[in-house]
Order: sequence, then structure tokens, then C-alpha cells
Amino acid sequence: MGNNCCTESHAPDNYNTYNSNASKRDKSKGGSVVATQPGSDPAEIYRFFMVGMGSAGKSTVIKQLQKLCHDRPNIYKMYDEEWKPISHEFASHEKERYRRIIRRNVFDALSILEFYVQSWSLRPSSSSDADVIADMAGNLTASEAKLERHIMHALLRLIKDPAIQAALNRRSEMIGTQQIADGTIPFLNEEKMAEIFSESYSPSEDDIVHSRSPTTGIQDYRFSVRGMRIQIHDIGGQKVERGKLLSYITNWVSADRSGYRNFILYVVSMAEYNIPHPDHQEITLLDESLMMMQNILELQTIQNCGFMIFFNKDDVYREKLRQCSTMPALRDDTLKWLGSYMKENDKATLQKGAVLSHDSMQKAIAKKFTDAIKNVQTKRYKGIYRKFTCAVDTKMMNALFDAIEGDLVNHMIDTASWMM
Repeated sequence: MGNNCCTESHAPDNYNTYNSNASKRDKSKGGSVVATQPGSDPAEIYRFFMVGMGSAGKSTVIKQLQKLCHDRPNIYKMYDEEWKPISHEFASHEKERYRRIIRRNVFDALSILEFYVQSWSLRPSSSSDADVIADMAGNLTASEAKLERHIMHALLRLIKDPAIQAALNRRSEMIGTQQIADGTIPFLNEEKMAEIFSESYSPSEDDIVHSRSPTTGIQDYRFSVRGMRIQIHDIGGQKVERGKLLSYITNWVSADRSGYRNFILYVVSMAEYNIPHPDHQEITLLDESLMMMQNILELQTIQNCGFMIFFNKDDVYREKLRQCSTMPALRDDTLKWLGSYMKENDKATLQKGAVLSHDSMQKAIAKKFTDAIKNVQTKRYKGIYRKFTCAVDTKMMNALFDAIEGDLVNHMIDTASWMM
């Protein structure tokens, strides 16, 4: 998976130029022939502009597609910008980059856990191991390939610290910037950390899927699923990127041509339904995501594009709902932020401290977004399609891509009014 599988642009003007050149390349006869399944048009390219907040899990969707190219090469394939097949294997320099990213993810998680250990008074004072990690994390550079042995031992002792484990078990209470990335959780145990910080560590594809590294600028990826060509434009979800979002989308749509079928793919983290916005405490991060979606839907330029919503991090959402039965504060948060969209019997169940139906609470999230979509003034000519997803689950994502591929070929997504 070399760097030629994606290109990057940082300004709308550059983005127009890029798409103009891409259109010329796609029209050329020099590209490879992509076999297609019955019912699909070999000239069609399904273009997705993928957008969402910084923690929605967009990059994980891409990494899962890359992993599926490795696991199921007869069905999933990767291409360069001229639609020539490229290797689905991660190059050695990419694995080295992910090794550093994963180690940084673990350091960041331990620093956050120690922050909450102190904030919640789970330990009388900072441990000597925590002090070592704090000093190391502050000086960790991207070029470091190995750690001194005493630091690795301090890491392994720290993850076994009962206070750290107590903080980890309360991660649903973590707010603002002091939150552990969901994908990092599988790394936070003694056995896995010993592997990650060993000199011989080479990240597995599952490790890479779970790693967390913010997307910057616009990344462009090309895949095929049973010969159906898919092009995904992934824009970073950080605040600085979101300021350019509407211009990016407008320029992306303006690059339309015959043979393109265009879709906005909006990725939402359901797990953020109760996380207060750091600058506006009266709303949550999920509310901010919803408002950004409304702004996109108001764009006249996208009304002929299909619109797909991935309600992502369903696994974390499910776990939070389970914890409501034993955590009164989380139960109160759930009623506060989702109560207006819940059925009365579900609210009564929650108030009693009983376990909620996951299906019913998925519908509560869907209703929150349905109500927001109804308030959009701009008329749409294409439908809105939704799926509940867990981007770190390869089997689930494979089934999801299979289902979407069938729906795309049958034009179901184009005509959907509001689909499950």
C-alpha cells in the first residue's frame, strides 16, 4: 500500500485542478480494464466524498477496505490514480510509520489514564512509573524505533496498576480532549503492550486498523468491489479542515462528468451522544456532527448526490447503554441527551436502571437525525441511506460493503427516502 494509492490537496483551487486531471486520466485508454459483475456498468465510477468529525472513524473505514483487499483479493482490489492495480500489502516504511503511531497511541492513552487517576483521586499520588512515562511521552519523537528496557518495564507495571485499571473501567465518563481513542483499547493490556514495545514489533493489519492518526487535507483512494469501481475522497475532520468543507464539496461536485455516480458519505460517532462540546457545554459532540450534516444538506450543489450516513462506533454505543444500568450519571446523561427521541416505555426502563434494548436505542439516534433532516430547507432529488456500523469489526464491514455494493448496483441508494 504505497503512497501512490492516495493523493492529497490542501486548498479548493488545487482540488479543482486535481479533479480536472483525474477526469482526463479516467477517460484515457491507458488504464487497466476492470472486470465487472453482471448489472454494473464498467464505465461507471462510484464517487464518495467522505466526511465526519475528527473522531468519527473515517480513516478506519479506509483501513478496513485496505485490509479486505488483502483478505479477499478476488473481490476487493486497490488502484492508483490511473486505475492501475497496486499492491494491497503494507510497505516496510508504512509499517514502521504505524509502529510509531501505535506506540504514540499507547503513550497518549496512559497519560490520559494517569490524568483521571489524579482527577478522580484513585491513587494518593502519582506513581514513579507514571512519572517516567510522563517524562518519556513529552520527549517521544516520531523517529524513535525502540525504548530503553527500564521504560518498557515501567509501562508494563503501570498498565497493571489497580488505579489505572479503575480509570480504564470508567472511560465512558471521560470528556473533552481527555478521552482515549476507542481503537486504542485493544492495545491496553500487558501482553499486547509487551509486543508493541518489543524491538521486533511489526504491526499486524488488525493493529493498523485500530491505530489512530488524524487525517489532514484530502486523501483520494480507489478500490473495486467485484469489479465495481469506487473512488473515495476523505477530508480530515479536524476543526481547521471543517472550515474549508463546503468549498471542498462544491468543487468536488463541479468535477462531475458522464459515468460518475456521486455520493456524500457522512460518518457519525454514536458514542459521542453524551460527550459535551469543549467550547459549547449546552450541546454534545454528536449535536455538532448533526449540525454539520445539516449544513451540508443545505448545499444546493449536492441535491443530485446520494447521501449515506454511517452511524459508526455501534460497539461503544452498545457498551455505554449496558453501563447505564449500573452508572446513574451515565443514565442521567442518556435521558438528558436522547430522552426526547426515546419511546416512553424505553425511558421508563432506563429510569428503573434496567438494561435498554440496543435496537430501540439505535432508533433513538436515527430519530434525532431524522428530525434534523426534516428541518433542512433545500429540496433533495436523491435519497438518504443509513447503516449502523462498527468500523473496527472486519467481518461486519465486509458484510456492510457487500450489502452496499448490491444496493448501489440496483440503484436502491439513489432512490432511498430513509433506509436501514
